Amino acid sequence: ERIAEELRKLFSHPNRVRGSALLADWRIREAILPEAVVDLSVIARLPDKAGFELVLACLLRDQNKRNAEAIARRLKLSTDELRRIAWLVEHGRSLADAGSLPPSRLYPLLSHPFAHDLIALHRAFGADVRRCEQTLATVPRERLDPPPFLTGDDLKALGGTPGPGCK
Repeated sequence: ERIAEELRKLFSHPNRVRGSALLADWRIREAILPEAVVDLSVIARLPDKAGFELVLACLLRDQNKRNAEAIARRLKLSTDELRRIAWLVEHGRSLADAGSLPPSRLYPLLSHPFAHDLIALHRAFGADVRRCEQTLATVPRERLDPPPFLTGDDLKALGGTPGPGCK
């Protein structure tokens, strides 16, 4: 928990690039985050106000979701931090070709609560995210994330009986 707290401070600080370089130079990173791939130029391209989770997801981008979750648990991160990092890692390459993604694949990503971090992550790795930014600026929220066509309540109103997983 203490290590995680120090990493939160380091990765949220404006001088996180220098701090990350020192972690690598002193071989501390190898001991606490051996899975991380440190590319200081990528970290430098993250927004100044990038949060801890975005920076850590950037370092763990080459991992899969399960490994990212295991690393977050090992660091004893909060459930919210774990979820954000795992989602960003899972979708860390989803917008690499955003210009050619159909709306059916792009809109769910852009309507997700972590979409702005995902765009920042891709921008840091050099992806062209202009279509994503333009879509967020011009497409209404109701179109990006429409309400469900049919819900469990609708089925119950039609006489359906709730099953074991229904509430």
